[in-house]
Amino acid sequence: MPLEIHRYIEDNLEKPAELEIAHGYAVVYTHCAPYKDNANEDAVSAMERDDGDGILALADGVGGERAGSLASKIMLETLADNFKANPGQDLQGIVLNSVDLANQSILNQGIGAATTLAAVGIHEGVIRPYHVGDSDILLVGQRGKVKFQSIPHSPTGYAIEAGILHEDDATGHEDRHYVSNVVGSAEMRIDIGPILKMSKRDRLLIMSDGVSDNLLNQEIIDLVRSGPLKKAAELLLAACRRRMEDESSDPPGKPDDLSFILYQRD
Repeated sequence: MPLEIHRYIEDNLEKPAELEIAHGYAVVYTHCAPYKDNANEDAVSAMERDDGDGILALADGVGGERAGSLASKIMLETLADNFKANPGQDLQGIVLNSVDLANQSILNQGIGAATTLAAVGIHEGVIRPYHVGDSDILLVGQRGKVKFQSIPHSPTGYAIEAGILHEDDATGHEDRHYVSNVVGSAEMRIDIGPILKMSKRDRLLIMSDGVSDNLLNQEIIDLVRSGPLKKAAELLLAACRRRMEDESSDPPGKPDDLSFILYQRD
């Protein structure tokens, strides 16, 4: 199987794209915020090498339209270049080296650009998550059991994890827009998650805050945990769009660039 790299950078997909990738199947979506004429600052990528191992990655640019879209582009293009140039290197080495290189490259731009990163390495049914910022990674079983969830690098993310802020209150919190750790910072750090065995009925969701700021965690789980993969992705997309466009919704919606990768192993 030849090396395969799919990149969606400054893209606005009309509908979710289906991919056969990394020992399984993925449905990918990315689009700029409703009523927004500027570039999509999110970017997503799915890549696989000839042994079937792969990396799924999502970057959500911050710092304004030009800076945000440039930063997410640098992050995912650096990751793809390293993946292509180092076919024998372990996936963790590729991810960590790519983040370091992209971090310095973004800093060198000198325009205040930055991005989040949520990435998952996949090797024969075993996955390992990596993240910087508040883009989320969720692994859920068919019955809705959460097997892994990343902790967003943000004031509200840490407060929810500590139990001092309820998720319902976080959606309208004044600090929900702040991210405390990004690629493009001299103080950047990378969270390396545990090695996880993924069953054939598990679902892996990598998402920008366009998803997690508009839907509660249980809503997301209920939408993606079962049923045909494409249908689950379509239901997730429709729910996010409804929430973004409904000014009277509770919790309140947050119009934003929206991206996700929903994956299931074969």
